[in-house]
Amino acid sequence: MALQACLSPEVVREYPRVRVGLWLSTTDTSDYGFSYSHVANQVDGYVTEMEKCGQSASQMGTRAVATSPYSTRLRPLSDLAEVFNAESGVLLESVEFVGYDATLGGSAHQNAANNTTIDSSQSSTLDAYMASHFRGGIMGNHQPNYCRPTILVNGIAVFDLGDSSVQELTTGRRGHLGDLSIGIPLPFGVDYYREFEHVTSIEVYGGLAQWISTSAEPTDKLVRYPLLCMMRWRMR
Repeated sequence: MALQACLSPEVVREYPRVRVGLWLSTTDTSDYGFSYSHVANQVDGYVTEMEKCGQSASQMGTRAVATSPYSTRLRPLSDLAEVFNAESGVLLESVEFVGYDATLGGSAHQNAANNTTIDSSQSSTLDAYMASHFRGGIMGNHQPNYCRPTILVNGIAVFDLGDSSVQELTTGRRGHLGDLSIGIPLPFGVDYYREFEHVTSIEVYGGLAQWISTSAEPTDKLVRYPLLCMMRWRMR
């Protein structure tokens, strides 16, 4: 029997109220916090923003805010004030990550050579690049996928794949770029059932990408994809 099935009755009784938080990739370059106006305040605002998240670069982004490669920080899309203001403790029930295909032929925000190579490869039975074949379709079940997310609650990493493990013999240095290109296959979910007396901050970082080795693009062969994080919180 799954752990969730064993614990659910007790969890539901003690923490009956549920709040779900969403975080999604963004190209926002605001140094502190997130800009309200970066994503257009209209019904198709994130249609354009997800297209921008299909940017190509020579390497993955980091937590640092930059134009290219854009940061791996995810934009909070849900009002979790009740979680932050809860006075009798909260419980982090589960976390899930899902990647989405933002590539679009003719996009002014994306690399044409990479998109053409992905598109042309679809006729191959053995050598096609990963593609959902749908606008905004699910993406990420490939390797290397560069998906190594981190979740910080109150500044503490409650989910983190960490650094690479193998050390360089002469220097003891870690951070092997090849090892760090291998990430969790998506969609990916994990159950927590972790209690917090108070939650003061939640930060989510993560990325998703595909290396297009046969593209005519000479340098920016890494195609980025938007990553969504979903957290399920419970309150008394």
